[in-house]
Amino acid sequence: MRKAAVIVMLAALMTPAAGCAGKPLFDELREIDQLELIRTVGVDSSDGLVTATAASWDTERAVILKNRSVTLSRALSEMQSYTNKKYIFYGHTENLLIGQKAAEEGIDVCLDFIERSPDMRLSTKLYIVRDTTAERMISEAGKESGGIGSLLESLEKDVQLLSESYVFNCGDVAEMIAEDGCALAAAIMLTPGENMLRGGSESTVTAAGYAVFRDAELVRFIDRYYAHGVNLLTDRMEGDIAEVDDGEGGFAAIRLTHSDVRFSARFTPDGNIGAITADINVKGNLEQLQNPLDIYDPAVTERLESALEAMEKYRAEYVMELMKELEADFCRIGRRLEMRYPVRFSRIAGDWPRQLAGAETEVRVNAEILRTYEAGLSPVEAWRREDGEGQRQP
Repeated sequence: MRKAAVIVMLAALMTPAAGCAGKPLFDELREIDQLELIRTVGVDSSDGLVTATAASWDTERAVILKNRSVTLSRALSEMQSYTNKKYIFYGHTENLLIGQKAAEEGIDVCLDFIERSPDMRLSTKLYIVRDTTAERMISEAGKESGGIGSLLESLEKDVQLLSESYVFNCGDVAEMIAEDGCALAAAIMLTPGENMLRGGSESTVTAAGYAVFRDAELVRFIDRYYAHGVNLLTDRMEGDIAEVDDGEGGFAAIRLTHSDVRFSARFTPDGNIGAITADINVKGNLEQLQNPLDIYDPAVTERLESALEAMEKYRAEYVMELMKELEADFCRIGRRLEMRYPVRFSRIAGDWPRQLAGAETEVRVNAEILRTYEAGLSPVEAWRREDGEGQRQP
C-alpha cells in the first residue's frame, strides 16, 4: 500500500502543471540568453506624460531604452516592441532613479506601481536625481566604465564609508511615508569626470546628500556636509574623516569610527513636549596632523575633541532645525521618544509634527579620541639635518 502511494506521488510530480484550461503554467519560461535583463529604470515627468528609461545589465553591450506614456506601467510595457529577439525582463532591476521634477510632483505613483507590479520589487534601491533628469543621467553617465548600474554600485559603498548619505530601497521609503508622512531618499548628481583608464572625460554620478519628502512630494535637499548630521541622528554613521581646526593654524584629520544617539524630552504641565535633547557620542582616531603638536599633552587632545564636538553639533543642529521648519520628523525621533515615554507620548502622538516644530531643541555632543597612532612622530621629520648631515633624532 505504501509502495503504491509513492508511485502515485511520483506520477503526479512528473505530470506537467496545467492551468484550468489545460495550458501549462510554465510555458513562458525562457532561457537566460533570451532575456534583456534590466538593471536600472529612470522616471521623469513632463507635459503630463511619464518618460521611462531602462538600462540593461550588460556592460559590454549596454542597451538603453526610452518611452513616454501617460502611465509608467504602459511606458515600460511598450518597450517590449523595441526588440523582436529578446524579452525585456524587469525582475532583476536594482535601481530606480526619479528625476527632480517628477519627485516634486510626487513619488507615490511610482511607489504604488512598484508595489503592485508583478515584475519589479520593493527591494529596488531608490535614488533622486538632482538638477537634471533621470533620462539624461542614465544616458550619459559611465558610458566607457560599465554604465550607470556599475557607478551606482560603487557609489552606495562610498557614501557609507563617509556617511554622506544612505541608500534606502523603495519599500523603506514607502513605509516611512505611510507611517510618518515624510521620508528620506538618497540624492545623486550628474557631474563631469575623467576616465583614468581610457583617457578623455565622461560624466559620472556623485552623492548629493538626501532628498526630503513630505506627503510623498520632494520639498528639500540636504547637502552632503549636513547629511552627516542626519546619519548622526539616525544612528547610521558608519565612518568619516573629520578635518578639524588644530588651534595652531592647521587641521587635524580624525577618522570617526563610532557614534550613538539618545533622545530625551521634557514635558509641560499640560502634557505637551516642551523640549527635546539629543545626546550624541562620537569616537574616532587621530590620523594626521598638519602641525607638530604634542599628542601626549592632554590639553591638545581636549582641544581636538572640542573642535570635533563643535563640528558635529553644528551639523546635527542644522538637521533638527530643518525638521522643525518642515514639520517633518524624517529622522524618526518620535518613534524613539515613544519607546522611552510610552504613556505620555501616546497623548500627543497624533499631533507629533506640530509638537516637534514648537519644542525647544538641544544637541549635546561628546567626542572622544581613542588612538593617536603616534601622529606627532613623523618618520620624515625624525630625520633632521645638522651641520649638513642627516641624523636620526631620538
